[in-house]
Amino acid sequence: MNSNQAEISLLCLVKDFHPRSIRQTWSSDSGVITTGISKYPAVQGNDKKYTMSSVLKVSAADWKTNRFYYCQAGYNSNNMEKRQFETPKIQEPNITSLVPPADFISNQNAVLGCVISGFAPDNIQVSWKKGQADQSGVLLSSQRRDDTTFETISYLTVSMVNWKEGDEYTCEVLHPPSNFKKLINMKYQQGESPCRNPASTCPPCSFTPELLYHTTLNVTLRNGEKYQYKCAQQKCQIKL
Repeated sequence: MNSNQAEISLLCLVKDFHPRSIRQTWSSDSGVITTGISKYPAVQGNDKKYTMSSVLKVSAADWKTNRFYYCQAGYNSNNMEKRQFETPKIQEPNITSLVPPADFISNQNAVLGCVISGFAPDNIQVSWKKGQADQSGVLLSSQRRDDTTFETISYLTVSMVNWKEGDEYTCEVLHPPSNFKKLINMKYQQGESPCRNPASTCPPCSFTPELLYHTTLNVTLRNGEKYQYKCAQQKCQIKL
């Protein structure tokens, strides 16, 4: 279901009932719905029981206004079976870049990452560029969090030579349901400390960017290299 559609269709299927003359209604948080409904005749199966369906068409504006829609069916208005449709939460993502410091770069490759968290519904698009040229990054399957939002990570493996030469890489994140778009630029800087505080205040310093990400993430690259992102208390530390 695409929440950006001009119209949303909800299907209610009522099965295994007898006799045929059953009552079926639609409602929402705003009350009983009487328009936009298409009801299809009940069909009797070999077991003599009936099946019927009903479709409710809802405008995008109404879909966003009401949190719940309900399909009800039964023979007695005081004893109806109810099916609930919940409109999806729409929330834009938080984006954090993961750029490895020199001691996390292997002999041949560097791994750049975009951690994407706190978005809903699960509809995220990520693309990578080197300058203006498209690159083939990897987007992992989204994971559902306890607060019903989602999180994922996209990474790009780049040549250490290109990375240290100062080529700029861009992670572009799109979340169509919330009309969210963000570009994250990443570029190697000679002698840069992974700690963002003044050098005098943080020796020794570990690579711990602040995130809203609450899992341990294991990443295996196509070449067999393995990386682990250990995250707790809104901070992540990359370990080889």
